[in-house]
Amino acid sequence: MYKHRLVPRLVCAALLSGLFGPVAQLEEAYADGPAHSLYFPPPAVETQPPTRLSWDTTASVFSSYIFRGLDLYDGLSFQPSVQPHVDLGSSGMLNAIMWLQAPLSHPSGSERFFEMDTGLSYDYSLSRATFSIGNYWYTFPGGAGPLPSRTEAWAAVALDTMLAPTFTVFYEYQRYNMQYYDINLSHTFEKSGEGAFNFTLFMDLGFASNAEAVYGSGGLVQMTSGVSTAIDVHGATVSPVFSYTASEDSATVNKAWGGVTATYSF
Repeated sequence: MYKHRLVPRLVCAALLSGLFGPVAQLEEAYADGPAHSLYFPPPAVETQPPTRLSWDTTASVFSSYIFRGLDLYDGLSFQPSVQPHVDLGSSGMLNAIMWLQAPLSHPSGSERFFEMDTGLSYDYSLSRATFSIGNYWYTFPGGAGPLPSRTEAWAAVALDTMLAPTFTVFYEYQRYNMQYYDINLSHTFEKSGEGAFNFTLFMDLGFASNAEAVYGSGGLVQMTSGVSTAIDVHGATVSPVFSYTASEDSATVNKAWGGVTATYSF
């Protein structure tokens, strides 16, 4: 059965990823964004009977809301999400997501804003590759926000091979007519049995084109790297993450940030 486990490929970004991208659901953490920075790595194959409808629920707290190298909120950010998945068997999987951003600091400051995003996607696995397409809607209840409401389509391919490479193209077609390209690499080290542990090293590279309305220039705009781990706590997965975003553009930042995500699937 296809089993998505959302642990943000996070670090600067994402989900939102320049405007949001595929949702990362796997045991590893990845760069480029919050939990809604969508990424679809190759789903794990399990031997238990398949469940046609499954759900992922997450709750994350980050020291800052970093999205594709942009510092959208410089304070504690609470980011919950809910994601239903419909298993189509050999025909792939349909996914949906609702993601929120709520500020936990600056209670009366001008930087305080709420964000509510929704998305739909489809992914299909062929051998060791997973292909995904989707659309994402970014909205700001109350009208405040660092970026205007917008819509973005994306396509991704994730390879179940060394460094788990994922390449994603985002196209913001409603307001900016810009493109954002993401390359994500990661490797998980783990030990089973007594004293078991795991940690994942990851790197995320972000490029932009036709993006003068958001970034200072095109080309490489940010690089994010970091480390995470996944801990099983009574059926839920708790994933602390520490990352550093390096600026490659006048609009992005050099900043260390991190947080923790709790994920429960059913």
